[in-house]
Amino acid sequence: MQSKINPILNFLPNLALDDVPLGKDEKLNKELKKIGKIPQFNFKTLSHYELGEKLNLMDFNLATKTSGSRFVFLKGKLAELERAISNFMIDVHTKEFAYQEISPPLIVTETTMFGTGQLPKFKNDQFEIKLEGDQKKFLIPTAEVILTNMVRENSIKLNDLPIRLVASTACFRKEAGSYGKDTKGMIRQHQFYKVELVSIVEPKKCVEELDRMINCAEQILKKLNLPYRSVLLCSGDMGFSAEKTVDLEVWIPSENKYREISSCSSCGQFQSRRMKAKYKDSKNKSDFANKIKTHVNNHICKNVYRATRGCMEISGGYLEEAIVVDVNSGLSTCALYIRTYVDKDLNPDLWDSSSSLRKSQTNSGDVGSYGGTVFEMPSWC
Repeated sequence: MQSKINPILNFLPNLALDDVPLGKDEKLNKELKKIGKIPQFNFKTLSHYELGEKLNLMDFNLATKTSGSRFVFLKGKLAELERAISNFMIDVHTKEFAYQEISPPLIVTETTMFGTGQLPKFKNDQFEIKLEGDQKKFLIPTAEVILTNMVRENSIKLNDLPIRLVASTACFRKEAGSYGKDTKGMIRQHQFYKVELVSIVEPKKCVEELDRMINCAEQILKKLNLPYRSVLLCSGDMGFSAEKTVDLEVWIPSENKYREISSCSSCGQFQSRRMKAKYKDSKNKSDFANKIKTHVNNHICKNVYRATRGCMEISGGYLEEAIVVDVNSGLSTCALYIRTYVDKDLNPDLWDSSSSLRKSQTNSGDVGSYGGTVFEMPSWC
C-alpha cells in the first residue's frame, strides 16, 4: 500500500503558513514596502541587452551558434562586472552576516534532487546527464539543491544550529513551460550565475531566520543603490517546497516596472522530511530540521545576471566613461566597472556642472583587485 501512496505524496507541495495570502497567481501577491527613489530620465532608456550589444560586450547571436537559444556571451568589462557583483555578494554575506562559503559540486544524484523537491514533479525542467546503465545525474538548477543536501540523513546537534551557508555557482534550467516569456536578454537563461543562501534552523527559529535572511538580501540591494520593493507571494505563486516566500523586485527602467531579483523562502520541515535530516533538541529528542533559503534568485541572493542587468539599466546607461557601483561594506571597497553608451547631443541636460563625472585616482588596494581609475556616479543615478 505504501508503495502506491508514495508516488502520489511526492507530487504534493508544501502547505502555506497562515499569514500567506490565498490566491491563484501573482495578481493576489501583497506588496510590503518600497525602498529607494525611482530615477526619472528625460530620454528613452535602453534595455540591458541593447546597451550590451551596442558596446559589443554582450553577444546572444554567437551564443545561439555555439549553444542554442537562451545563452549569452559576456565580454570584457561586462564579464568583469558580473564577477565583481558575485564576489561582492559573497564578501558581504560571509564577513558581515557570518555565512560559511561553500564551493560545491555542480552535478548531483537523483536522490539529492528529490530531497529539495525538484524531482519527480519538475523533471522536465532539469538538465539530465546521460550515463551508462540506470544511474541518473543532473546539473544543479540552483545551489540550494546541493547546499541543503549537505545535512541529508544526518542527525544534527542543537549546538550546531543554525547552519548558514552561501555559494556562488552556475545554475542550469531548461525553462520548460516558459516558451515565449522573456525571450530577449538575460532574464530567463538556460545557464546563469546565482549566489544562494541556505539556513538550517530548529523549527521555533524559522520565522526569525527568514526575516534575517530577507534583511541580508535587502542589504545587497541597498549597497548597490538599486530601488526595489518587497512582495509577499500568495499561495498559488509560491514554489513547490515553500511555506512562505517574500520576493525582492528591482526597478527596471526599460520595462517601467519591478522585476524579481531575489526570492526568500521558508520551507519548514518539507525538505528535511524528504532528506531525513533531523536534529536533537535540548531534551535529546529528535525532530526534523527547518530550512530557509534565498538567492539575488532563491533566498537571495541573488541572481547575479539580474543584478548585473539592474546595475546597467538603473544608471540609464548614459555615463561617458564608466558606471561604477562603489560599494563600501565596512570591510572593503569594490568598484564594479562597465562601459556604457552615451550621446551628449541627444541628452545635453545630463552634462551640466552638477551632473558631470568626477574622475579620481585610487590605489589598487582601495578597489580590491581592480585598481586604476574610479569614475563616481553623478547624483541623478
